[in-house]
Amino acid sequence: MVAGQDGLDNVIRHVSVIEVPDAVRWFQGYELMITAGYSYRHSEHALVQLVEDLVCADAAALAICYSERYLGSIPECVAARANELKFPLLELPLDVKYIEIITPVMGAVINRQAQYLDSALRAHIELEHMVLKSAGPEAMVRRVAELLDVPVLLLTPSFQLRHFSSPHAADPLAGEVATDWRSALEEARPDAELGSAVLVGETNGERFAALPLGTETILLGYVLALGIAPLNAKQLLLSQCSMPLTVELLLERTRQDAVVRLQRDFFDDLFDGEMSDEVATRRANAYGMNLDGCSWVVVADIDALASQFLKAGQEQGIQKLKDGLKRLASALVDTEAEGGVVVSRSDSVVLLPRFTGV
Repeated sequence: MVAGQDGLDNVIRHVSVIEVPDAVRWFQGYELMITAGYSYRHSEHALVQLVEDLVCADAAALAICYSERYLGSIPECVAARANELKFPLLELPLDVKYIEIITPVMGAVINRQAQYLDSALRAHIELEHMVLKSAGPEAMVRRVAELLDVPVLLLTPSFQLRHFSSPHAADPLAGEVATDWRSALEEARPDAELGSAVLVGETNGERFAALPLGTETILLGYVLALGIAPLNAKQLLLSQCSMPLTVELLLERTRQDAVVRLQRDFFDDLFDGEMSDEVATRRANAYGMNLDGCSWVVVADIDALASQFLKAGQEQGIQKLKDGLKRLASALVDTEAEGGVVVSRSDSVVLLPRFTGV
């Protein structure tokens, strides 16, 4: 070891050989680079530049073989620059052949990847079983946090925090990890090794890995793991957790949509006035609605605004308006008339607020 001891935790995924001066164009990243230094024998500056290029390309380390034969020795300026950049610089003796480096290193890389895949597959199967048991998204996020041994967040499609779980009691609570996740995810970049679905980034000085959850046409949210170093087993494990989480969220949405349809049908029948109080109460309870004390009915209609959106060719704006109106109505009922009922019907939102003492 000549220099760069502070970079010994760099990840190696490949082994490559450099014997031409313009090899930078072929750098892939995370390589252990091997060279005899023949192309750099006349220029210390060129060798320093090679170290800098390797760092910029996210290489793992540089091993110089047979330095006595072509370089005489590794120049001090090269070692100094490697130390500055925390880039491992190795010197190997004349009796070491390239194949004696490449074979064991790649064998270790392949064995490590096999272990990663095995762990990821086990996690995937475990989460699939949780889906079959209808464990729910929150329970699955807790398990993912335990498997990864890092805090995990579940975000809504609008980047709002839905659930936070950490395997460590000392980690911050959900409210303390609030950040602008929209900006953080927009600035995140795909992991080239694990595929474009895995996003890696940094926020508030902490690395994270994230995955969108959903299908080609439906975005259901995001799962994020905090404090994950790039290119390690935890990223691969996280990628394998996305499908079971997506299935669970799809099932949850299907159940919610079914309840909403039943509630709409109930209100249609209720407003027709042909149900007895007993039948109305029984059906309401079956659909998760408690009508006791709800003596007021408020209907917020968006027909006029909807027609304006249609004239402007903005059909998607109608759904956004309805969703926003329901969120506003739900928040109003929760704060001013706790225990009330809010249901969407066509282009309107029906509120049955419960006012105590009225």
